[in-house]
Amino acid sequence: MTKYVIWVPMSLLLLGSTASGQNWVTSFLDRYRPPQIGLTALETTETPPASLVAMVQQDGGLPLTINDLIRLMLENNMDIGVNRFSPLNYQYLIDTLYGQFDPMLRLSGTINRNTTPSRSALDGAPSNSRLTGDYSVTYNHLLEYGTSYQVRFQMNRGSTNSLFSSVNPSYSGYLQYSFSQPLLRNFGRINNTSQIRIAQNNLNISEIQFEVQVMDLVTQTHNLYWDLVFAREDIKVQQESLQL
Repeated sequence: MTKYVIWVPMSLLLLGSTASGQNWVTSFLDRYRPPQIGLTALETTETPPASLVAMVQQDGGLPLTINDLIRLMLENNMDIGVNRFSPLNYQYLIDTLYGQFDPMLRLSGTINRNTTPSRSALDGAPSNSRLTGDYSVTYNHLLEYGTSYQVRFQMNRGSTNSLFSSVNPSYSGYLQYSFSQPLLRNFGRINNTSQIRIAQNNLNISEIQFEVQVMDLVTQTHNLYWDLVFAREDIKVQQESLQL
């Protein structure tokens, strides 16, 4: 099979190189699983565009295969650089919408000390001091069907320096739980996940639009490449005819 190579000016190649030398185009396109467009039969090169600068220069240019040219085009196209964020934005939105259905565990604690001068001997101490502590654990969860429930455990601890306190320290606590299920508004999984489904549809649309855009650009570059190859081969034929 004949290997076709075109020559491009060095200035154009420098525009297509990256400072980091990493070929992010390949990993980026793999993320969206672009469909095969029949380029496997062509001669390919695995040389990243940035490393092409280090190759031997010939006649002020460097040889590029069609895949090298496609990679340079994808790397420097401003529309590709901007539109690639659209699917990511919808994915972040989906993750945010699903966050409202994540369970929540809350822990809290409060300690308070209060000291007051004694007013009489019945206070049991020269200065009355009381230490209180409030501790709670709360669990909340909202289901996709609109069902929400909460479980809360509260414990209180109190201590004092009074001699007349029979239970020191003292403890008290309670367990509280609640359950809620809408019957009309916000009832059912369809209503509560409608925004998620809309975001998922927009994600699929944006991915398809992005893939179509990449395919169109690759097709245009493919056609331009082979038009140039045909023109160069036609010039050779014309030169041979002139010699004959």
